[in-house]
Amino acid sequence: MAAEILTDNVELEIEQDAEQLKDNNDAFADMDSQPSQETQEQQVPDKYQGKDLKEIVRMHQEAEKLIGKHSTEVGDLRRTIDSYITTQLSNPAPHQNKEEEQEDDDLDFFEDPKAAIQKALQNSPEFKQIRENTVETAQTRAKATLSKEHPDLAEVLSDPSFASWVQRSAVSCYANYAA
Repeated sequence: MAAEILTDNVELEIEQDAEQLKDNNDAFADMDSQPSQETQEQQVPDKYQGKDLKEIVRMHQEAEKLIGKHSTEVGDLRRTIDSYITTQLSNPAPHQNKEEEQEDDDLDFFEDPKAAIQKALQNSPEFKQIRENTVETAQTRAKATLSKEHPDLAEVLSDPSFASWVQRSAVSCYANYAA
């Protein structure tokens, strides 16, 4: 008898649950079958309002083309930047070295001003040019003086006996110097 009462209670509960599910399904079916006008308007952006499907498809295709073009440009720019960075890393910038040298020169000037000035003069392009001009001038004067004192200079220099004398004397000078 107790088993019959339990079975009756279980069957009653199952029937009640089934009715609730049926009512819920009917309510959801009514909501799905009649979408509200407000929901449809919210789903379509303003720029597509009043346009037919062909226009929207054309706009989408144009947007895809533009995205493809921009992707290509970005790829090209990335390759260009990568090659630029690679060349910059492989070739150290000369201005960085000059800045470091300038800092070293500033420090040297305060520690040893005379040596710093001497170093600056030796590294100066103008000073190097003056030095070269001085050497050239000295050589020109020496040639002029030698030509003035020895008018037969060209004949003596072309004489083989003079050349052998210079070689012997240079060798003997070197031998004496090495000893």
